Amino acid sequence: MIDSRIGRRIASLAVLGLLGLGSSAVFADCITVRGAFDETLTNGCGSAVGLCTSIQMYGSVKGSGVYSATSVTTTPDTATTGVVFISGTSTLNVRMGTRTGTIQVKNAAAFHAVGDGEIADTMVIAAGQGGFAGATGTIRAVGNLTGGAGFSTYDGTVCLP
Repeated sequence: MIDSRIGRRIASLAVLGLLGLGSSAVFADCITVRGAFDETLTNGCGSAVGLCTSIQMYGSVKGSGVYSATSVTTTPDTATTGVVFISGTSTLNVRMGTRTGTIQVKNAAAFHAVGDGEIADTMVIAAGQGGFAGATGTIRAVGNLTGGAGFSTYDGTVCLP
């Protein structure tokens, strides 16, 4: 009889295979990252909704990049809460330890468009080049964006094959 732990492990690997999460996702080297970044609104960007920022990152992930919003979505509650949902793409030229390269991130954020401009962003790593080829992971960012500039802290996981 197969030990129940071994049976569960085999079942888990089978499920991951069915979900398309191959061996690189299962056996990746995942690193916890933490830090902060500054954001500044930029003019004349190529965003379909006219919202772009430049980014300067500090901490575990260091570097700079740009963000371009692809959508701004209101809800029936936006008139009361002042919160809108913003999605977009960040292209980050970064260094993490000895690795350098580019990470492309898909962003999904809730933004309080009034008051202190609170923002909570889920950043999913969609692609990487250079030292980040094959990278995956998710980073959470929380901060404020007011008067054309903002500051956020981040934490999450970057997985490298």
